[in-house]
Formats: sequence, C-alpha cells, structure tokens
Amino acid sequence: MTPLSTQQVASPALVHSSDEIPTETPSTAIPTIALTVISYNDLENGNPESLLRLKAALKIDGIIGVSTIPEYSAKVTSFVEAIRLFSAKPEETKQLVAADDGKIFGYELGKEQFFRNNQWIVDDSKHSYYALVPDTSENKWPDHTDLKTPFQAIATLMSDVGSMMMDRMGLLNSTTLADHSMGRMLHYSKSSDSETNNPYWCGDHYDHGLFTGLLPAYYFRGLNEVEEPAESGIFVRPHASSTFKKVVADKSVLLFQVGEFAQLCTNDAIHATEHRVVKAGGDIERFTLALFFSPPLDAAITSTSTLATDLRYGENTQCSFWQWHTASLNRYRA
Repeated sequence: MTPLSTQQVASPALVHSSDEIPTETPSTAIPTIALTVISYNDLENGNPESLLRLKAALKIDGIIGVSTIPEYSAKVTSFVEAIRLFSAKPEETKQLVAADDGKIFGYELGKEQFFRNNQWIVDDSKHSYYALVPDTSENKWPDHTDLKTPFQAIATLMSDVGSMMMDRMGLLNSTTLADHSMGRMLHYSKSSDSETNNPYWCGDHYDHGLFTGLLPAYYFRGLNEVEEPAESGIFVRPHASSTFKKVVADKSVLLFQVGEFAQLCTNDAIHATEHRVVKAGGDIERFTLALFFSPPLDAAITSTSTLATDLRYGENTQCSFWQWHTASLNRYRA
C-alpha cells in the first residue's frame, strides 16, 4: 500500500452527535472505570497474560494504560513546560503559526462541534497544535518557543509504544501504519463559573482512526499545578454501557483508546471508545497531548463490524481509510 501522504493528513479526532447522557454533578458519586494497566516490560516481552488482559479491556472498555515506560516522565515534564509557555502567548502571536486552510499543521482554535440540547456547539475553549510525527518539513513551528523538540520527543516515544502495542495485538496483520502519525497538543482554557450552557471542554465523540495515545492531563491554576478536580477529566463510555465513567490514572501511565477504524479492521473484536472531557470550574486550565495512529489513506478493508452500516462506510463491500477519513471530516468539522 502507498505510504500516507503528509499533504493529505488532517485531524483524526472528530465529534459525533449522540443521544445526550446526563453529566454527573459534583454532589453525585462520580462513576470511575477500573482501568486495566500493563507494564512496558510485559508489553515488550509479549507476556501472554498481560496481552489477554489488554485485549479484554479494549473489547469492553475501549481504553488501557501502559506503565513504567523508560524516559517517559522526563519527556512529559519538558513537553508540558513548553506548551504552557506557548499557550501563554497572546492570541495574535499564536495565530502567526495557525494552520493553513485545507491543512492542519500548526495552531488552531475551536474547529470541532458536537450536538447538545438540539443544537451544534463548537468546542471554543479547545486550543490545538498539530504536527506530524516524526517531524517533516510541512510542520509549522513557532520561533519564539522551542515547541518542536519536546513535542517530537514525547510523541515519538508514544508512537513507539503504540506501534508495539498494535503489533502485539496482531492488528497490523490486517492493516499497516501510515509513515507519520498526527500529534495534537491540547490546551483547554479556563472558563467562567457562569458558563453553564456547555459543561464540556470536548463533547461526546469517537476518534475515527486506529488508535489514540493520550498523555495524562496536567491542570494549572495560574502558575501553580493543581490536582485534577473530581468532576473534571476524561470520561469514557464502555461498550454496551449507558454511563460515562471517569478515567483515573497516575501521571506515569500512558493511555491508549480505540478508534473506529480499528473496530472495523477487527470486526468488533475491540470497540471504539466514546469519550468526553468535562470542564473544571473556575480558573483551571488543562494540558495534554493526543497522538493519532492511522493506516495509509489507500488502505482498504472489508468489514462485518456493526460500524459497516454507517453511511461513511458506503454501499460497497470495501471501504478505504481515505473514504472513512474524508466522510468523518465533512460530517463533524465546524
């Protein structure tokens, strides 16, 4: 299959409309997911028991964690410092490296939407910075902050671990990975307590690629790091469940969740992860990084997954990732 063209890459994380499920309030006990975590050594060595746990968790919960990754903590710390420096710049300064029309390389503010209370709402508190991993000449980098070095360092490590995980699962038997993954820095800006019409930094959605690697989120009030508020964070809806559950993980744990194309490739052996990010009240900001794994755009599959009934799959027996990717962009980009 032809390698993924860097000129055709766009964001693989898009918001789907879904039946609105009430958000837990701070006065209500917030359900949490029993996150499955395996060690990096067990993943690297292909420990059979750990791999069974991994596959079971991805089928039911759609999310897992990997711990004790070499050099992980230091690279995360450097990255968070860099994105906070960049995010503190005036908006007009950040717009100097804004993504060009038709491409997503560089800075972006509020370009995705989700359906809530019978209307489409734009995620206008979500600041993003997109870059291909490994680095290419098409990436845009600011000249006032060294964002490139820590971004590429942690994203490359995430790419290595994610590729190993998919290989151990046998997922790469049915498809291959594109030459580049898309990294997305995420800065969720602080919100006013009076903003009650939208309780989410990011609405209910599935990622439409293969897998997504997620750094643990870091929260700040001004210059001071704070613990994740009990009511805030990433919430996932396990397969066949009607309840979104909060993901609680140590900052040393790298998360991976399933995308829709992986569900298509495996004929529902694993399930795509519906998730949301719930806002923190007051003047708290959230920082993280997502890394999206996708196959080459011309990768074509024949799937018996329940997702094959989605209009994006089409009426033919085969569906290419280019078709799935483009239809997803057209449906959910604001």
